[in-house]
Amino acid sequence: MDTSLEVLIVDDSNTVRKVLKKIIVEIGFKKIIDCVNGHVAIQELKNNNIGVILSDWNMPKVNGLELLKFVRAHEEYKKIPFIMLTAESLKNNRDQAIKEGVSGFILKPFNKALILNELEKVFSNPLTITPQEDTHKSHIIPIKESIGIAASKKSDLIISSIDAISSMIEGLISSFSKGITPIISEKLQSLKIQMNRLDEVINNLNQSLTNTKKVENNLANENSVIIVEDEITSRALLKIALKKLGFLNIDEVENARIALEVITKKPFDLVISDMHMPEMTGLELLRFMKNDPILQSIPFLLITVDNEPETIINATMSKLDGYIIKPISFEKLKRKLEQMGFTTI
Repeated sequence: MDTSLEVLIVDDSNTVRKVLKKIIVEIGFKKIIDCVNGHVAIQELKNNNIGVILSDWNMPKVNGLELLKFVRAHEEYKKIPFIMLTAESLKNNRDQAIKEGVSGFILKPFNKALILNELEKVFSNPLTITPQEDTHKSHIIPIKESIGIAASKKSDLIISSIDAISSMIEGLISSFSKGITPIISEKLQSLKIQMNRLDEVINNLNQSLTNTKKVENNLANENSVIIVEDEITSRALLKIALKKLGFLNIDEVENARIALEVITKKPFDLVISDMHMPEMTGLELLRFMKNDPILQSIPFLLITVDNEPETIINATMSKLDGYIIKPISFEKLKRKLEQMGFTTI
């Protein structure tokens, strides 16, 4: 891996860009450019000699997929390794990016080991497939990654079955030319057995893929969440509900001041905060975050017993992303998170 290359980081989250840049520096890269969306990235491509791109998927103006299409459509950029950095783990999105020639994927939340591993894979075996080229090979890669050794074994069985069938067909052609009826009948019976075996293997593989898709969807919410709540029982119940909804990375703190310290040191995809807490209220935490250029992009869900319109209006005017009135039910939390754009199970 050539660490002398210039790295382009594209993400609309200041927090993500800051963390990612720190990791890239620790890996050994020295020339790093970061920008807020694909539109700015295109200008940076024109003005710099970029060697690798790490881009978020969901961004305003020009998103990651649109940026990928631009890169692969231009001769001067088309061979640049392009890694998609995203919270999206759905197969349709992966297939779409693969079709456009993506080099690799990193699902948020990420760490140094994941970034390093993906960079090493990309530089050792870069994918530069354009939409006009044959994308069959690129689609094999996520299939094997998804179903692991089982898929590999089934693929081997399919290949061996196809080879056997091909040999039989060649034998049949030879037999027809000689006009030997008993041999033809025997070979046709063997061919039928092989075809049935191949059909069974393919059906099993399709079932494996279906099961894998269900697992991928169940683990689609590897978003990093922090719960800010001074009441320990409420924190515990909220954490249990989030885990049932598929969230795997959950931090919890007892007040907003501690939350601020944690949030400034670690990237989060969602903040869920109680309204009424000592020292600093949830509304004060919300206003601080939304006025901070690094933290303002993090979605904020406010939980409160206060159903007064004035309170809700004040929170909304402070760029609140969503709120739930206590008591919280599992279905109420699930519905609100889905309204905010999060995938639940």
